[in-house]
Amino acid sequence: MDYTSVAAERFAASLGLVPGTAKDVAGKTGVAIDWDGVYGLMDEQVDPSANQCCATPGDRWSPELDEALRPCQRTAAGAGILMTPVLVVIGRLVHNGSVPSREQVLQWLGQSGGKSQQHRHVLEILGSGCPNCRILYENAAEAVQGAGLEGLALIKRSDILYFQQLGLRMTPGLAFNGKLLSAGKVLKPDQIRRILLAELGTSEMGAASGALANDAL
Repeated sequence: MDYTSVAAERFAASLGLVPGTAKDVAGKTGVAIDWDGVYGLMDEQVDPSANQCCATPGDRWSPELDEALRPCQRTAAGAGILMTPVLVVIGRLVHNGSVPSREQVLQWLGQSGGKSQQHRHVLEILGSGCPNCRILYENAAEAVQGAGLEGLALIKRSDILYFQQLGLRMTPGLAFNGKLLSAGKVLKPDQIRRILLAELGTSEMGAASGALANDAL
């Protein structure tokens, strides 16, 4: 979600923090950062064959960029700032301030689910990070919030090859357990709830499905 959104502010507040970027941290703490070097890393030419969608300077991450901003990551919490990027798994903060490795993320996902991890459901928002993609993500978060779906993970995907595998030709898209359910539409929370109810079925959702059904009426 957008770190300036109400949902992001609410989550950070639950930790006694406010969401912010490395620049916010540096501005508050006075930590020395070579910003010319940072912008130079961000402005480096992106490989046009790279498997990413709609690259912008803010998307041009590299290990060197993380290392250049490390002083901000180390001082962010002390300054009361939840520094982006932030990784939250099933409502729990697991990492922030830098981009963890794919292996580390998979490990965290496995730890969060335990034995039931193999049975969890995944609701995916597919897009490049455009405004409509962010709105769809926030609507999806609202749709599942308080529905009792503890085994459901809400994630964002931006890799083009995955879009092609699902047959997505227009973003934003919505996929559930690897199945494309919507393309090119900004669904509202109640529409997403109906989709979840139809996909999961009342027998599996139990009491949670009843709550969703009441909301969808």
